[in-house]
Amino acid sequence: ATFTAPPVCFNNPTIFTDQTTGTPVQWDWDFGDGTDTILLNPSHTYNIAGTFTVTLIVTNSFGCMDTIQQTVSVNPLPATNFSSTTVCIGNPTCFTDLTTISSGTLTTWSWNFADPGSGPNNISNSQNSCHTYTASATYMVILTVTSNNNCQTATILPVTVLPNPVAGFTS
Repeated sequence: ATFTAPPVCFNNPTIFTDQTTGTPVQWDWDFGDGTDTILLNPSHTYNIAGTFTVTLIVTNSFGCMDTIQQTVSVNPLPATNFSSTTVCIGNPTCFTDLTTISSGTLTTWSWNFADPGSGPNNISNSQNSCHTYTASATYMVILTVTSNNNCQTATILPVTVLPNPVAGFTS
């Protein structure tokens, strides 16, 4: 008995591929989280990230059995979050990455400031960034973060840029 199962990111199915030799006719998979199946090449989505010991028992047409246990990894997703300053138009809005991950490291950041009028300045790949908006409004900013295991999440939060006051008086 033997099988493969590549590491995956949380919320993605783990694809198990049986590579047993000797023409088995029955498969009994135990995914290590209290669930099992008898499918040949099953997929399984774990409800938490972690390392799981998977057991495969194969049986041939003569009733002979073999068992293998291997560990599979389900990598956590980044918990993407950020904060920003509220400013008046013409001043830079600064963004602070607040993303965390339970294991692994954060490797890339991608900001979309929702300000297409700013051209190539509408995006940034810095962990923390500042952007000067072209108009006062509420913008839906997107931060996408990727881990060293290529697990990626994004969050969208509103950012408000206030109009400048208009001075005036009468005499």
